[in-house]
Amino acid sequence: MDFATATKTCLYKWRTFSGRSTRSEYWWFFLASVLFMALAFAIAFVATLLSDFSIGDIFGSASGIIFVLTLALPTLLVWVASLAVTVRRLHDLGFSGWWLLGYLFVTTVLGNVTDGLITNPQIVYQLAIANLAISFAGLVVMMIPGRRGPNAYGEDPRFDDVSVFS
Repeated sequence: MDFATATKTCLYKWRTFSGRSTRSEYWWFFLASVLFMALAFAIAFVATLLSDFSIGDIFGSASGIIFVLTLALPTLLVWVASLAVTVRRLHDLGFSGWWLLGYLFVTTVLGNVTDGLITNPQIVYQLAIANLAISFAGLVVMMIPGRRGPNAYGEDPRFDDVSVFS
């Protein structure tokens, strides 16, 4: 699957949390999401420089509200599509999509705890390293090839069952 096909597929299936996704679909959409977010932040930065509002009082003007809605809605769509393709990727590996919720909870809690809630530097460093290790493990899991053949979550997405003589 190429970049354009993966992006179209994931945006089309933005709310489909069932089925399976290949590594290429996941990683191409990951790249598309990163590029989209970079573009969104660049637009936000330029719009802030050129407009009558500042980020501090973004909801204080009509242009600020339009700005937020223009960027927030597509960003929300990409975020939900990213969650959906991640769940489908976990399904391809034979895992329940609920593992994503646990992963996000643990990494978010560890990230917030190390962000000022604990003042002992040694504990902060240990929790930050644990968060980094868990994040790296999540990255590695997404690189593992999916299970061949059908599993509990659907048919193998890598191989289309095409009959030549039908």
